[in-house]
Amino acid sequence: MGFPICGGGRYDNMMAGFGENMPAIGFSAGIDRMLLILQRKNIKESASRKIYLAWPQGSFAKAVRIADEMRGRGVALEMALLPQTEEQAKESADGRELIYV
Repeated sequence: MGFPICGGGRYDNMMAGFGENMPAIGFSAGIDRMLLILQRKNIKESASRKIYLAWPQGSFAKAVRIADEMRGRGVALEMALLPQTEEQAKESADGRELIYV
């Protein structure tokens, strides 16, 4: 595409600021640049999250099990980070299919 999408290098002295001097390497990926490449190549997002999985107080473990099972079958979904009422979940779903456990 004519430009780098990642950058990085050696960061040998960075850890000294945290009290431990050690060799280190690192890199960063430019998400905005990757999205630009996808746009230029006319590649559509294949894993759109068309399902919103919400859960009430006390049902987090059940929601995680359901999310894991669905993702294991290749379903891309977004799971609520905090418990919600069903009404809050309907608002958060914003047009997506809602699964409320």
